[in-house]
Amino acid sequence: DSIQQCGESAEKALKAAESALKRSEIALIACEGMLDPDTPYWEKLTDGQIFEGGVENYYNQQYVLDGPQGNFSLETCPGDCQYAVLNVSGGEESIRYGIDLNYNASKNGVMKGSFRHIYGGGLTLDYRAGSWLQLLNNISYTVTESEDSPYGQYAQYAEAQPYAEIYDENGRLLKEVQGTTVSMINPLWKVANLSTFYGKMKNRDLTNNFQLNVHIMEGLMLKGQLGLRRTDGRTDNFKDPADPVYDVTPADQKGELSRQENDNWSWNGKMMFYYNHVFGNHFINATAGGEISESKTESLSYVLNGFQLGNMHEPQFAATQARPVNVSESKTRKIGFLASVNYAYNDIYLFDGSFRLDGSSDFGSDKQFAPFWSVGAGLNIHNYDFLKGHWLISRLKLRASYGSTGNVG
Repeated sequence: DSIQQCGESAEKALKAAESALKRSEIALIACEGMLDPDTPYWEKLTDGQIFEGGVENYYNQQYVLDGPQGNFSLETCPGDCQYAVLNVSGGEESIRYGIDLNYNASKNGVMKGSFRHIYGGGLTLDYRAGSWLQLLNNISYTVTESEDSPYGQYAQYAEAQPYAEIYDENGRLLKEVQGTTVSMINPLWKVANLSTFYGKMKNRDLTNNFQLNVHIMEGLMLKGQLGLRRTDGRTDNFKDPADPVYDVTPADQKGELSRQENDNWSWNGKMMFYYNHVFGNHFINATAGGEISESKTESLSYVLNGFQLGNMHEPQFAATQARPVNVSESKTRKIGFLASVNYAYNDIYLFDGSFRLDGSSDFGSDKQFAPFWSVGAGLNIHNYDFLKGHWLISRLKLRASYGSTGNVG
């Protein structure tokens, strides 16, 4: 009996191992982004490889190397991407520095061939003179590059017929899909033979932030900030002149490049005084300062036609421009002053008031400044002696306020 039980246990273990192996094989196929190769529809429609990034999107691996002044990490992440960060810092008591570099590469999106790369670096400097002065500056530069899939939209494959023929008898891609009642250019032929691309984008971002902290005296502090930012970018879409859609089109109209460019610049400054002090049963907190900012945005877009070769898709190779360049520009300036005060006596009687004056170029020329103000008063009834420590009431407060609100956009 014991031998029979042992045999049955061994047989069950063997079946479990075979089942686990089978599941591993299925998972491996999914992780490689391959659909069942025995299914003709998917084999013909996708060539087994258009849709990538399957089960492996749910598995992450991370490698981290730590050092005395920084660390380096590399990991795979959803969508078959890599992420790396390098950080180095050091200095002494009065001045510290930090340097960081980063790289984030997404190889594939939902469709094969799409990608997004983000990389950049930054430098931080922190200077301190005792306990009364701090100067902090951070500058960073980031580049983002991306491109949409050359295979087009997911919908066109979802709507394709399973019996459509995309290869000829010699295994070569057909120019037109066969076996359907509707004439359609084979999208896989277009990818293999044309230089068409969609959504090719590159953006750059340069940002610098400076901060000043001065402890003037006990309870009085000055904080200043200055920020500068410059961004620019370009997005291109190109249709190869050899695309069959241009078969009956004049030579000076074949091919199309559509381009969008943008250039943004902004800066802002802020200076604030902060004061708080407690003397006896009196508490006072006051704030006063101002801020100023400016932003400028320029953008343009245009469409060019008449390209002779697919690999010569820069504007200088175009023959015609169908429409004028669309140009837009905007500039905004803002300035504001503010002051506020909060007073409390014995943590029972409360008073606060605030005033702000904002000016903006978005306002009409006849009235470019708008005032906003408010006043308020409160009473902490629970802090009266007859309610302190009451078993039922722990907080009872009366408050009233009145003022005007708004924004400058």
